[in-house]
Amino acid sequence: MNGRHLGALFSDPGLLGQINAMADYRVQPYAGKTVLIRSSGLVRWEPLLFRAWRRVVAADSPELVVRGLHGSMFEKANVDELSEVLRSCLEGDLVRVEVSS
Repeated sequence: MNGRHLGALFSDPGLLGQINAMADYRVQPYAGKTVLIRSSGLVRWEPLLFRAWRRVVAADSPELVVRGLHGSMFEKANVDELSEVLRSCLEGDLVRVEVSS
């Protein structure tokens, strides 16, 4: 889990604040431009994790995959790939990046 212990997650005030804020939040569909950036480490969980996102974004929204798990895509070994994908999104030159985990 990116070097963290599961017990520490449940005592993290930032994480607990996010969970409490989301408790009553209901996502509304969004018709604007979006890009779903997925992490390769969650491919096995994809049907469960991304179904809700696909219901709220436009059907033709591109989906890109970057190496790592949700948190580890920000670590030194993976952040260059993530920044390349984000740069291509911002420049409007979407490149479909698929990597193996």
